[in-house]
Amino acid sequence: MAARTAGILGSIGALAVLSGCVPLTSTPTAAEAFPVLERPATDADTVVGEQNDPPLYEPDTARFLIEHEGDRVWIALTDEGAVCLLLGTNAVSASCGGPPIASPGQLQAGIELAYGGPEYRLLAAGEPAIPLDGFEQLTDNLWVSTDAR
Repeated sequence: MAARTAGILGSIGALAVLSGCVPLTSTPTAAEAFPVLERPATDADTVVGEQNDPPLYEPDTARFLIEHEGDRVWIALTDEGAVCLLLGTNAVSASCGGPPIASPGQLQAGIELAYGGPEYRLLAAGEPAIPLDGFEQLTDNLWVSTDAR
């Protein structure tokens, strides 16, 4: 009986492999979730403004995303690989976590950051992009609130 059960389970396993069954979800790397992290650094990627010493993120991983209504926005990684959203003009605020992973058809919270202005959300790349109610998409991964604060 044990040999018969093992043979049936082996056959089911072989069918799963041959049919191409793979897990439906996997955790992407930070670079897969945020492709901008893969591009070579430029002078614009240098985070300027007063900030923690030492900063919460690894400075050489920072990549400039956009300037929006006077706010400069960057993405960076911590030494543990967490993703950070950096926002600043004269002083730089940081919010780190994730990476936030999207599932098709589901809304995700992402990494949020706001101080005295609009709220920014950093969302992992994913298909399809889901519009966030009350937010405007600025870049592939960055959204900003359209509601007045």
